[in-house]
Amino acid sequence: PITAECITTLTYYAIDNANNVESQKTLEIKIDKTPPTITATTSPPPNSSGWNNSDVTVTFTATDTLSGIASATEPVTVTTEGANQYIGGEAVDIAGNTATTYVVLNIDKTKPEISITSPEENKEYFHTQAIPLTYTITDNLSQIASSSVTLDGAALPPSANIQTTIGKHTLTITATDKAANHAVLERHFTVKLKAKVTIKPEVFLCNRGIFLAFVKFPQGYDVKTITDATCDGAPAKKIIPLYHNTSLILFRREDITQTPIDTTFTVRGHFNNGLLFEGTDTIKKIISRFRSIKDKEDEERELDRAIDDAWKHHGAHKDYNWLKKDIRELNR
Repeated sequence: PITAECITTLTYYAIDNANNVESQKTLEIKIDKTPPTITATTSPPPNSSGWNNSDVTVTFTATDTLSGIASATEPVTVTTEGANQYIGGEAVDIAGNTATTYVVLNIDKTKPEISITSPEENKEYFHTQAIPLTYTITDNLSQIASSSVTLDGAALPPSANIQTTIGKHTLTITATDKAANHAVLERHFTVKLKAKVTIKPEVFLCNRGIFLAFVKFPQGYDVKTITDATCDGAPAKKIIPLYHNTSLILFRREDITQTPIDTTFTVRGHFNNGLLFEGTDTIKKIISRFRSIKDKEDEERELDRAIDDAWKHHGAHKDYNWLKKDIRELNR
């Protein structure tokens, strides 16, 4: 028998009893018992973590040194996300021998998901309060490879609370998964200075007339640099520095936009460096009735006493009759 894997050529002829010899004939015998060789390549190749973050094309290459290749699997483009995706190919040689191979694909085209619970977007926080730092980073496929948390561009140490300065701030959280998908989420928030506010008079008669806000700040803030202030929507008519950490701000009741007027008032404003301050005070009551001449005189006396007390208590200069006069003019 012929067993060798090769092409064997047999020559044969026949002789009859009369010694007649036919012409020689040949016969080729092709034996190929060896399967072909098949390999698979991926484009693009996976990263060092074994993941792709885009579609992957698998190409199969087949060779056979004897009978040759009859068929091989065509290239396959895989678009589905998932881990451990087996993509197989087959090669068949002319002798009918077969060979198979496969690659395992891990495809993750989705960015990590970042969620920030605190601080809240565009929220204001007082400088005296702790700002909780609460967030989650998740990735359902390749999982998180790295992440970072920065505040105004500087790395933020691991902490349950954010400690920072008064002003506007940007919290940035970044995350990269093992497939090299990158996600970024920002939160913008403001830290404001908490001021102590005292509103005078303590009883409002109707919704017309002037009222005063004595605004006291912590040490280190120059009240001469206050640029603007509002009280429940009413813009300041005058901003008067009293002494190193207290300012007197005058408002008109009829300018208040809050309806109905509540007994709790919020004063907000800015220093010339853009820093925001805020404080609240609650007066005794608001009486919605016509303001008589006597009511007006009583209010003016209360406002005078408030100014007198402020100057006396804090040792400010005594030339403040101009202020009382201005208040009476605005209170008409």
